[in-house]
Amino acid sequence: MVRPEGLLAIIGCNNCGKCALVCSHGALQRHNGRVTIDHDLCILCMDCAEVCPIKAIVYIE
Repeated sequence: MVRPEGLLAIIGCNNCGKCALVCSHGALQRHNGRVTIDHDLCILCMDCAEVCPIKAIVYIE
């Protein structure tokens, strides 16, 4: 599979962790109460952005 160009950014996150729960590749995790993205694991499926209640996850080309 070819990895799309770009990356995810978390802007204004309230650290609820819903995105980490739906990430099937383990790219989003909560550490010390904060959500982090491992860009090497992220496949840009955008499942996390769909469940984010405040739309804090955005795609950047």
